[in-house]
Amino acid sequence: MLHLYALADHPVRLPPVQGIGGSALVAVEVEGIDAVLSSSPTTAHEATQEEILAHAAVVEKLASVNEAVLPARLSRPYENEIALSEAIRNRGPELRKALDRVRGCTEMGVRVIRESRSEHPDAVSGGEYMRGRLQEIRAAERVAEEIHDAVHAISRAETQQVLASPQLVLSAAYLLPRSEVDSLRTAVEKVGRTRPELTFICTGPWPPYSFALVDGSVGEQA
Repeated sequence: MLHLYALADHPVRLPPVQGIGGSALVAVEVEGIDAVLSSSPTTAHEATQEEILAHAAVVEKLASVNEAVLPARLSRPYENEIALSEAIRNRGPELRKALDRVRGCTEMGVRVIRESRSEHPDAVSGGEYMRGRLQEIRAAERVAEEIHDAVHAISRAETQQVLASPQLVLSAAYLLPRSEVDSLRTAVEKVGRTRPELTFICTGPWPPYSFALVDGSVGEQA
């Protein structure tokens, strides 16, 4: 059985790191796409914390030494290389397009939080509660727009989740060239200075999980 970590351009550079359970990494090439994998237990099971961390470590190291990497979810293993090759071949054009999209890029996350407070006074009416929630959502959307305006020139793609909860206002991810990581941090800090009531947190750089994730059986892309 084979466990898939990621897909990459051929020839992939394999980092000096072990896979799940100390297994060795190998690459299988299918029509210009390399699948990075290792041996896997013969029975499917719920991943342990150790396996999750080992999988993530391999993907992170791969992304650090290759220009284009499509991370794979933890999923059921492949029975053999024939099954893996067939799955990649069936989606070859789509996967090559996804590799082109993330080539030379990384993912940065942005979280916007506010100090903990009670969401609404207990005595408010239903109408007052809904008006308050609407105001919070609109305020969060304005923050999302401000960040978008600040970083859209350097980002290739983005995902934003407006939450407007009592603590977490916004969670976003941006796909951008690796050379622009510091520029994004600077742009977000600039927005933050205009919003002293909020805290802006940048995370990453990460492999492009939010923009190029494939499942362990090279199924539907996220």
